Amino acid sequence: MLHKDCLGIIFILVIVEAISVTTLGQVAKKVQVELRGQEIFAKEPSGQWRQLTRDGRPKEHIALSPSGSQIIYHTTFDPYKSPPEPLLITAINAHTGKTIWQIPVKWAARFVSSIEWINDHLAIVRGEAGFASIVNSITGKQTHNLFGADFKVSPDGRKIIYHYDFNPRYGPVSEEYKTDYVLISLTDRSSPVDPENGSANFKAVYPDLLPWGEVKKEPYRDLDSRHQIKSTFAWSTDSNKVAFVETNEKSLWLTVLGVESKDEDITIDKRRYNLGPIVSNIQAISWEATGRQIKVSGDKEIWLVNPITGAVRRSQ
Repeated sequence: MLHKDCLGIIFILVIVEAISVTTLGQVAKKVQVELRGQEIFAKEPSGQWRQLTRDGRPKEHIALSPSGSQIIYHTTFDPYKSPPEPLLITAINAHTGKTIWQIPVKWAARFVSSIEWINDHLAIVRGEAGFASIVNSITGKQTHNLFGADFKVSPDGRKIIYHYDFNPRYGPVSEEYKTDYVLISLTDRSSPVDPENGSANFKAVYPDLLPWGEVKKEPYRDLDSRHQIKSTFAWSTDSNKVAFVETNEKSLWLTVLGVESKDEDITIDKRRYNLGPIVSNIQAISWEATGRQIKVSGDKEIWLVNPITGAVRRSQ
């Protein structure tokens, strides 16, 4: 019979091991890691556990790279200090524990909500209230400081789609300005980072396609003409299209953006499919593996849309 203290330790190890292999692609299997107390341990092929860190500092959001070669995490930080204590992302060798980089993150968020690997050298760090940053564990630099909602990385790891209304984060906003813009950022594109205002590392692609870093903020005098996103984003498996549901002109629309990028040049093919009156709250959206059907699930009905023929089927 195990002592209750032992049961508590076992429970903590299982939970941390589960979150320590978080990736956006494949799950790393070459190294097994655990957080014991405040230190990271790795499991040898022999089954023995080896201690990788010895600094005694609390660690959070441990994430193992897809190849199992690196581990990143952050230590606790106090944003209320004067001057504020910065968020520091540490990357270590998963086999030796040697520090590769310590990357200070410039942003205005007060806490970290998640860290996920995009590929074997880029990771996305999400924070409160719509902040997202990308760090590069090879160069040891922060490459993006983005602000918005529903960040979704494409399956190939090259593009990030999200939306933002460009309104002030605090204070009243007139109804005519409450419209959403769809933005794209390329993960391999770097630009100077401003901790308060983000960076120009985004491109508005819907409803208008604008130059990098530019915003076309205009009032919608006809409130029904606003674009308000009502679902998450869903990438096709080939990373060439992204779908979402919006309200516009008193109807629900499934909007599909074909996205082509070459270097920094992005072209957009916009297609919209009318789902009918706004009578349902959207709960999920997903692509069929072949790309020939998109399923939109609402709380009152379901739509099946063929993005090639434009056919829309509805069921309750």
